[in-house]
Amino acid sequence: MSKLRENEHVACYLGDPIYRTKINLYFGAAVNFVYIFIKFFTGIALRSEWLVVFALYYVVLTGLRISLVNYVRRSEVRHDLMAEYRRYRLVGMLLVPMNIVLSIIIARMIGHNETVDYPGVLIYGMAAYVFYAVILAAIHVFRFRRHGSPVVSAVKVVGLTAALVALLSLEAAMLTRFGGTDIGLFRATMLGISGAVVSAVILGMSGYMIIHATKKLRTEANEHE
Repeated sequence: MSKLRENEHVACYLGDPIYRTKINLYFGAAVNFVYIFIKFFTGIALRSEWLVVFALYYVVLTGLRISLVNYVRRSEVRHDLMAEYRRYRLVGMLLVPMNIVLSIIIARMIGHNETVDYPGVLIYGMAAYVFYAVILAAIHVFRFRRHGSPVVSAVKVVGLTAALVALLSLEAAMLTRFGGTDIGLFRATMLGISGAVVSAVILGMSGYMIIHATKKLRTEANEHE
């Protein structure tokens, strides 16, 4: 460890939680691009409309995440909390219509009995990524709250949202691969329940972001009157 700390970047990563957060955000964004690439081109190769749809939905979430990461890269976090809270609230607002779109996607999958599948052993690689992403995103949502940066918290909420969407896509693929031929009703029920839970979680997070940020901004505005 002493040898590692002699390197300026390693020492900064180990000793500065904000710098470490930024590096983790960049790494997470890079992994997201790999996931999108695999999902999108697998959908094209298999002519799967739903793999492509989920990939495009994930592109929007990743684009939102990248815009926040760029803000963190350009600005010193916690320097202008009111500006961060405005972005934080905007992310919460954007998640509401995106959640509606996700609900429509799930409803159409159930109504049209559409399937999502991955060829060969690719499904196991995607499963490993999804479980990694969900666990890491859940940990980061709570861990990075202590940094006091609304923008960093917003990045983590978007990351958790993306992980939950990926989990829904994986569930659909798993049910298709291992569910057998007479699984129509069970598959529809499971996707319906999971979709409702994910939608409720995302809606709850977005509602909290909007309300919390609005209170902070109003308090700041009243103090300056």
